[in-house]
Amino acid sequence: MQKYFDLIGISLSGMCFIHCVLTPVLIMISPFLAGHEFHENIIYLIIPTAVIALAVGCSRHRDLWVALIGISGIFILTLALIFHTQFGEMVAILITMLGSTLIISAHYRNRILCKRESFSCHSDGNNQ
Repeated sequence: MQKYFDLIGISLSGMCFIHCVLTPVLIMISPFLAGHEFHENIIYLIIPTAVIALAVGCSRHRDLWVALIGISGIFILTLALIFHTQFGEMVAILITMLGSTLIISAHYRNRILCKRESFSCHSDGNNQ
């Protein structure tokens, strides 16, 4: 189950990153995808997925870097969401991309740690 949360987390954070890169094009195509509402909606998926995947991964692998990178990414994404009007659109996009990149990095590191163990960390609760 853990490896699926990491894959979902990488995908959701990647979607957020791609969204920010393509915002100018999306503005012309669809107001929903390009607007702030998209960030509000997707963050409600990104944060719980990241928390679950990274918490389980950290408890099994005891890797502090996964926790630090993941928490930093979640914190930065939350800041970008809350303060987007104060930052301005371009700065908010750049901050969001940074937060997404950090979350993707944490999930990716978690996956690398799982692969090193041939995903044996997923078989039962005794593999800590």
